[in-house]
Amino acid sequence: RSVNLNRWLEQEGYLVRRPNASERGYLLDVDWEKTRAYAFGLSGIYINLKGREAKGIVASAERQTLKREIAGKLVLLRDPGTNEPAIRAVYGNEEVYTGPYRDNGPDLIVGYQQGYRVSWETAKGKVAGEVFSNNTRPWSGDHCIDSTLVPGALLCSHKIAPAGLMPHIMDIAPTVLALFGVPRPAYMDGRVLDLSLGERTHAGS
Repeated sequence: RSVNLNRWLEQEGYLVRRPNASERGYLLDVDWEKTRAYAFGLSGIYINLKGREAKGIVASAERQTLKREIAGKLVLLRDPGTNEPAIRAVYGNEEVYTGPYRDNGPDLIVGYQQGYRVSWETAKGKVAGEVFSNNTRPWSGDHCIDSTLVPGALLCSHKIAPAGLMPHIMDIAPTVLALFGVPRPAYMDGRVLDLSLGERTHAGS
């Protein structure tokens, strides 16, 4: 089932469209002077923040309160067609991101229950339509459901030692940089994995 986050945000009064909006997509019909939050892409909700967004209206002091309010409502959202909860959890960016670019990403990350995913309309910045609808197109490889419901697997042509060392997805980027001899930024999460001798410490880590 598809969840149109922008339509839900509009129904709840967080997003406002211009009169006679033509639904062009890419948020082109949003009235930014009245919109406090919007969704774009596969799992992110953004606050229309002053100083970050071109036409932001939400003050920094109000940001966390608004995030908690939206997250609290979303986890209670139920599909009227099935009476099932659609959202497993909503995470603040401060819970999942670190580093100097944390505030450039979504303010809220939506983790869907199994059987639910963001709508194609939301992914393209559209608003119109129903909040819930049947998905009639194939979904594959976008992992939109909550991360706690997605089992991880690592396939590697080299032995990873010592035995029992559990690689994390965050280890992939620093390991690739190390293999190419590129110093990793100091703010990058994860560790460098030696694919034959186990974990090793990389300069600057």
